[in-house]
Amino acid sequence: MFKFLLKWGLIVIVVLVVWTTVTGTFQQIYWWMFP
Repeated sequence: MFKFLLKWGLIVIVVLVVWTTVTGTFQQIYWWMFP
């Protein structure tokens, strides 16, 4: 049970990191193309 929770916790952390990175770069591209 603990391993199950640990695995999903890591997946959630990875998704959050990827999401913030993607949205951050998207905002930078957006502001660069439409100043």
